Amino acid sequence: MPYDSKNDSAKRERIGLCLVVVAAFGFGISPSYAKLAYEGGAEPLTLVAARFTICVLIMSIVAKVRQTSIRVSGKLLYLPVIMGLLLAWNATGYLSAVKEIKVSLAAALFYTFPLQVAVFSWMMGFELLSIRRIAALSLGFVGVLFVISLGLSEMNIYGIVLALGAGCGVALTSVLFSRAADINNSVALMLWSMVVACLFSWLVTFLLGDFALPHTRGGWNGFLVSMLGFSLSVIAYYLALPMIGAIRAAIVANLEPIIAVLMAMLILQERLGVLQITGIALIVTAVYMGSRKPAQGPG
Repeated sequence: MPYDSKNDSAKRERIGLCLVVVAAFGFGISPSYAKLAYEGGAEPLTLVAARFTICVLIMSIVAKVRQTSIRVSGKLLYLPVIMGLLLAWNATGYLSAVKEIKVSLAAALFYTFPLQVAVFSWMMGFELLSIRRIAALSLGFVGVLFVISLGLSEMNIYGIVLALGAGCGVALTSVLFSRAADINNSVALMLWSMVVACLFSWLVTFLLGDFALPHTRGGWNGFLVSMLGFSLSVIAYYLALPMIGAIRAAIVANLEPIIAVLMAMLILQERLGVLQITGIALIVTAVYMGSRKPAQGPG
């Protein structure tokens, strides 16, 4: 019945929005605790591999509880491979950036990904690049220039490139997953994507000899909070995409850099200059402008 269909759709949207809010808070607190883990002796690749191990366990439990089939149709077999490799890169790039530059700066650069979602959606023919979104991209670019001014003065281009590159990966996975996944196959696709990310992360960790766990209590606290916060958040975010779409999810992503910056100031005592604060404000404004859908007229 049409009424039931509308109710089901509204319920899915509410659940999707709640999942993205949960993801925003988890992603927001994760990098500051990752920094504590590094100070305690951990290495980024070890933390990435541990995160995806937890993701696989959680997704397996979700599939079991929901009695969801974990089979992926033949035409979508490519997606878990691409998604898994990109997920591994996203986490590695961002966590490595956090080690190289301030958490607040890495977060501001990484969370340009909602703007990049608009660009990828346009390039793939899924969304139009409106005047407002072009203006948002321009504003966001100015914000990025302001934010990285501190990083450039410290000559740490490596961390800046990692943060922006990781954001690019998240944008691409968001667009791909929101288009290919639906409410019926999202759990299976996410489970196998996490398996690929987990195996690839552990392989690279041992090949590069980058396995290192914390050796202090504070380091372990940071490691565990960052690991669990990320694992729950990444699952919540990607399961929400088929419910509300990549563009709407990007609106809620406005919360993430704000939370990340506040946590960095609270936990790590990071302080930013006026130029960097202005840049972060411009990026958040640009993301909101670029993520909103145009108002629909009556009829």
